[in-house]
Amino acid sequence: MISRIRSATKLAVALGAIGLLLSAAQPARAGITLNVTSQPSNTSIAPVTLLVGTDPATNPQIPGVHQISFTAPGQQTVLGPNTFLFQSLSLVQSYTPVIGPTGIINSALGDSTTVQLRNLNGPAATLTITVAYDSFNFPTGNPLSWTSAFAATRLDGGATISATESVTSSGGGGTISHPLLTSVGADSRTILVSPSRPFTVTQVFTLFLPSGANASFEKSDTLSNAVPEPASLAMIASALPLIGLGAWTRRRKAQV
Repeated sequence: MISRIRSATKLAVALGAIGLLLSAAQPARAGITLNVTSQPSNTSIAPVTLLVGTDPATNPQIPGVHQISFTAPGQQTVLGPNTFLFQSLSLVQSYTPVIGPTGIINSALGDSTTVQLRNLNGPAATLTITVAYDSFNFPTGNPLSWTSAFAATRLDGGATISATESVTSSGGGGTISHPLLTSVGADSRTILVSPSRPFTVTQVFTLFLPSGANASFEKSDTLSNAVPEPASLAMIASALPLIGLGAWTRRRKAQV
C-alpha cells in the first residue's frame, strides 16, 4: 500500500520540484500548468505549474524563437484503483517574431502538447488532462488568426479521445471543440479571436481508457497576426509622406 501511495505522488512531486526551481530563478510570467483527473474515482494529480518564465515582452521585433519546453520521463501514476503509464509527456510553448522584407512583423505564438499513455490495470476510466499555456501579451494587435490542430496517433483497446480548447482573457476570446475520435485521425480548425492582454490558451483532453488500452495524441496551436503589428503599421504610415513626395516628383519630371 505504501509503495502505491508513493507511486501515485511521484510524478506530481517531480514536476512540482522542477516548477519551483524555475519559478525561483525567473520572473513569474508565462508558464504551463498541468492537471490530470481520473473518473469515476475522483482522484487527481494536483495542478502543477511548470517552467515559469518571462513573457517575451522585451521587444517583439528581435528575431528568434522564445521557447520553454518540458519532457517528462516514463512514469507510472496511481489514481484511485488505476495505474496509468505516462510513456511520454511533452509540453512546449514558443513565440516567434518574424520581420518580413517590407518590415512588417508577422508574430506567431505556438504551443504543442504530446502525450502517450496506457491504462496498465484497473477498471475503465475517464482521464481529463488540462494544460494551460498562460499570461501572454504577444502577439499584439487584433484580430489574431488561431489555427488549432488535433490528432490521435494511437487509439486501441476501445480508447477514445476528444479535445476542447479556449483562448481566454478579461476582454473575451474564443473556443474550438474537436470531435470525439474513436480511431486514429486528425482535425484542424481556424477562427479569428480578439483577446485582451494578457491571455491564456487552455487545452482540455477527455480520454476514455478501458483496462489495457493505449492512447497517443498531439495538439498544437498557432496564434498569428491577421494584420501587421501596430509597430509595423506605424513604420508604414511614417513612410507614406515620402512615398507621396516621390510620386509627385516623378509626375513633375514627366510633365517637363
